[in-house]
Amino acid sequence: MDTLDEKPKSGQIAGEFAGVARYNSRYVFVTVAVLLMAAIWIGKSIEVKHVREEALEDNRVLMGEAAKHVLHSHEGHLLLLSKPFAWAIKAELLQGNLKQIRSYMNQMVQKTNIHHIALADKDGKIIVSTDTREEGRSFLTIGKRAYLSNKQTSLENVGNKKLVVSGPVLGPEGRLGTLMISYTIQPVRFVE
Repeated sequence: MDTLDEKPKSGQIAGEFAGVARYNSRYVFVTVAVLLMAAIWIGKSIEVKHVREEALEDNRVLMGEAAKHVLHSHEGHLLLLSKPFAWAIKAELLQGNLKQIRSYMNQMVQKTNIHHIALADKDGKIIVSTDTREEGRSFLTIGKRAYLSNKQTSLENVGNKKLVVSGPVLGPEGRLGTLMISYTIQPVRFVE
């Protein structure tokens, strides 16, 4: 190919084209491989993100259910505790021993999440309370009217912050009074 008029030999063109083709095919292969790896990485990242979100949602649901079970457990234990406590109050009330009732109440408040206990007589006047300023006042200043007429021990959840147990203190002659116990619900904390 010394002059312009000379035609290149077919083997020469094929050799030059083959070199370019080999270079381009490597470039195309590397580009396709990189794009394929990027697509796999993006797909797996999206999949991991969805799995993580599902796991977080499952965790929230489980924690909510566990918190409900803890609350129901507190309710059951408080109801269970209140009945023998009312029996002890009844025994002392029949003997007129208000000082011993006050001692029982103060010990209960010091040891647990119970923050308030009050005892009203059958007329609805508070005769003993862990807050002595309430004594002599109407029970309606601290509790509901329905508590004074409950025939059985009842439990009320007040805004998931407090449990109030109220029930009658019954003697041989009928109702001696009404006992009310307020229990503070501690937030449930889970270790993650």
